[in-house]
Amino acid sequence: MPKKKITERRALGKSLVVEMTAKRMEKRLSLRAVMPLIKAQYATIWRWENGTSVPNAFHIHQLKKWLGYL
Repeated sequence: MPKKKITERRALGKSLVVEMTAKRMEKRLSLRAVMPLIKAQYATIWRWENGTSVPNAFHIHQLKKWLGYL
């Protein structure tokens, strides 16, 4: 995968995580409550929110669905 695509995916993933966190806080949902909605493990979501990793292509798609973009 070209470096530009990887950079774009990371930027998109980070922005979706910011939106997910805001929506999660607004709805007063825990990480555990969000897990089945975006099909990710607790530790994975925690790492996204704490900036140590970014969502992969599958989870980007799931985030888009949950956030209402798809």
